[in-house]
Amino acid sequence: MNLLEIPTELILLIALSLPESALAHLLQVHRSLNELLLPHLYQRHIRDSRLQEGLFWCTATGNEAAVRKFLHYGADVNASMGIYPIRHAKILFQPWFDVQTPLNVAANIGNDTLVALLLDHGANVHGSPSHWSTTQPAVIDALLSGHESTVRLLLLHGSPIHEPGMEQGGLVNCAISTGQISLLKLLVEFKADLNIPWQGRHPLNRAVSSRNLSTEIVQFLLVNGADIALANRHPGLLLNEAYHGTIDTLRLMLDLGATYPPDDFERWFGILVGNCAVETVHLLLEYGYGPNTEMLSIAIRAQRGDILQLFIDSGVDLNMRDKRGLTLLHTAIVRCERADPRIRIGGRSIACFRPGRESLIRKIEPGPQRVSPTCMSDKVEKYTPMEIVRCLIRGGADLNAQDAQGHTPLAFAKGCAPAIQQMLVDGGGG
Repeated sequence: MNLLEIPTELILLIALSLPESALAHLLQVHRSLNELLLPHLYQRHIRDSRLQEGLFWCTATGNEAAVRKFLHYGADVNASMGIYPIRHAKILFQPWFDVQTPLNVAANIGNDTLVALLLDHGANVHGSPSHWSTTQPAVIDALLSGHESTVRLLLLHGSPIHEPGMEQGGLVNCAISTGQISLLKLLVEFKADLNIPWQGRHPLNRAVSSRNLSTEIVQFLLVNGADIALANRHPGLLLNEAYHGTIDTLRLMLDLGATYPPDDFERWFGILVGNCAVETVHLLLEYGYGPNTEMLSIAIRAQRGDILQLFIDSGVDLNMRDKRGLTLLHTAIVRCERADPRIRIGGRSIACFRPGRESLIRKIEPGPQRVSPTCMSDKVEKYTPMEIVRCLIRGGADLNAQDAQGHTPLAFAKGCAPAIQQMLVDGGGG
């Protein structure tokens, strides 16, 4: 008997005994079989597949027709799935988070047609509860992937901009992390608040302290309502964060009047000098942060001969004395050989600010940026004690200056290397 002559009821009974793969092949035999068995295939998959793998697969591969059929036959539009089954399917899809809904997937790949289709069938723009956790709103997937039109579409359908459970506190911080002004402009268009803090820091703090973002991001935030006073909640905080960013951003902060409280600059200089780029110190000099004895001593103790030379070139008096009557040459001889790269102030170590790690399974990398040199460097040059002493002598330090007890630098050098002692003698020290 011809297969097509078998009664419909019998074909459906046969279909019940076939696995999905065999049924899928069977409905390709003839158009009439396809029309008869295709609904049965979708319904069986939806009934038997708790994770709705078919819906996820078709969404990730952009198969709009199949997604429509899954939804038509009752697939859960807010089903959630861990990333591993999707990865095993070997599809070209890189999730941002470890739990996905079909809307997250469609937003990630920037398929606006599928996003609209899923929304029309009740996809939740706020994220959906799952066996693991509540998924992130799909708008974050779209934003991190750089799909501006998808972000707009989701915002028009009520996607949140700020919510406590959202990654990095919401879209503003995520947009800053990607370094895309066009996305920030879109958020401002939708009335995003640029002053909502997350983990104790405002968006402006994050932008200022980044060494990977253009200063244009900071300028955009300021022009569109970011409040310097809120970000600088502790006097000097914003300026200190700028030291972990770029030279241009630090200059912008100084131009806008960011300052340290009186008598506080020495403390911050002591923290930063170990890894501070010499260009940063040059900028500080340009804005009136001239060195005093303590700052010069800090540079000596940190073995930063390049910064010391910059101070000398600026015309600083190398023979100024500290509270104990010591000149810089006394200090260099006494302390250079036991220089500690961890500057201690007030008997305790001061820790520098370091941004926290984020809970993403993919690292957010900003797009191409025009970034000026960074204020801090991991490859600063440390000068030897002899080079520090030579720098001071060449700069005009008095080799015969006496401290309060009448001791000259040469007297202090008795425990130093013979070469340093000889350098003092050759220069006329006694």
